[in-house]
Order: sequence, then structure tokens, then C-alpha cells
Amino acid sequence: QVFLQLTHPSFLVQQQATFHSLLICNQLMPVALQIDLLNKLLEDGNMLFRQSQLGDAAHRYRYALKRLPHHEDEELCAQFAQLQLHLLLNLSRCQRRGGHYHEAAITASSALRVHPTCMEGLVARAKAHQGAGKTKDALFDFYHALELSPGSKEIRKAIGKLREEVGIENHLSHASLGSSESLGNKVCSGEEDAI
Repeated sequence: QVFLQLTHPSFLVQQQATFHSLLICNQLMPVALQIDLLNKLLEDGNMLFRQSQLGDAAHRYRYALKRLPHHEDEELCAQFAQLQLHLLLNLSRCQRRGGHYHEAAITASSALRVHPTCMEGLVARAKAHQGAGKTKDALFDFYHALELSPGSKEIRKAIGKLREEVGIENHLSHASLGSSESLGNKVCSGEEDAI
């Protein structure tokens, strides 16, 4: 009976996950295996994202981010920093698609702390700001990204679209101000006539 419990698939999966978690935390696992497991979490998250399972995808990205080890070796440090950048960018996209724009902008900012000249990080943060209605912040990030990648048609298109939206909003606000001013003038002139 004990043998059956120990060989039950759910028990094995649970034990395997616990074992991997302990190994990654304690860094007893060879570095190549750590990188493979973290990449697997990234790939699983990407697959779930494509299937619109945003919560599960975000969970994979967060879990992998918590398990990133710190190494003294410069080459390993660079590999883990690159992996961290991809995890943060994908988590930001996940949050943005889920409508969590503020969190997406914060996560994209974390990616930019890892790699300050990351054009994808600036675009991710710009899109998060745009979703949150922060058009000035979005334009700032889009323009900064364009400086890093001047030939990007996607960024130019996004800037044009955002400027058009801002122009329409400004036009509408001026039109509504104009109509309320004329309405105010009519009310004032009507009041004067009544006196």
C-alpha cells in the first residue's frame, strides 16, 4: 500500500516539483540543468500565453523569476540576466493583455533596469502606459525606443497612431470647450435679457 502511494503519478509529480525547487534554491543542480529548467518554464509560459491562459503563463514567469540564481561568473551572470529580461518582458505582456496596465508598466521598468537600452522594454512600457491612458508617458517611451531603433516601422506606426489619438482628443476637448463657452454666452445673454 505504501509502495502504491509512492508510485502514484500525483505523488511523483509533487515530489519531483519539490525536489527541483529545492535544487534550484540551494543551487545544488549543475548550472546547465538550471538554465534548461528555467528555459522550460519560459517556453511553458509562452505556450500558455499563446493559448490565452494568462494567469497560468504569468505564474510560470513569476516562478522562474524567483528561481533565478546569482552567480559570480560573468558569463553565467550574463546568461541569467538575458533569461531574466525575457521573463520580465513576457510577464509584462501577460499583465498588459490581462488589463493590468500599471503592473505591466512596473514589470517593463524592471526589465529596463536589467537592460537599460532594451528597445523591447521601452515598447512594452509604452504600450502599458498607452493602455492606462497615459499618452505622454507612452509617447516618451515610444520616442526613446525610436532613438534606439530608428528604422522600426512598428514604432513609427505606434507613434503616429498615438499622436492621432491625442490630436482627436485635443480636438474634441477644444470643440466641447467651444460649445460650452457658446452655451455659457447664450445663458449669460439670456440672463441679461431677462434682467
